Amino acid sequence: MELGGVRDPIGSYYKELVKSLANMSPKDKKRLSEAARAEITYVDLVGGDRHAVLGSEAKDLASNIPRDLADHIRVPMIIAKVSGTSFYRLLDCNEKTSRMLLELRSRGVISSDYADRCILTQADTISLIKKYKTLFIISIIYGGDEGSHYEEDI
Repeated sequence: MELGGVRDPIGSYYKELVKSLANMSPKDKKRLSEAARAEITYVDLVGGDRHAVLGSEAKDLASNIPRDLADHIRVPMIIAKVSGTSFYRLLDCNEKTSRMLLELRSRGVISSDYADRCILTQADTISLIKKYKTLFIISIIYGGDEGSHYEEDI
């Protein structure tokens, strides 16, 4: 990438970073209930690689939420850093995923006051990744303004 005839190494780096993050996105996802029944499940990624989802982690998460949610939650889920804040957001936010996060909050797995809107603190994100490392994929760029008006509680 050149800028006025001069090579722009930072622009080139970010272009490659965004490209590599896009390649890590799942082409398709598996139902949590399905992943919980297998020892290991593979999900194809956009870039051609495969992501392994461990059945033991899926089973543990499924045991922490109402049974009906396990058929609707799809893994792996993508958590993205909200730019300009210390917050993260579960990208596939819908009524089912926000219910899942509220259940996890009631069980002490996360503590976010904004779980109903799929907004997570850094501590929540670390907790989820430690407990369910194959069920979540971290993305470092999210340009939305969600999280920008929430109070920092860290």
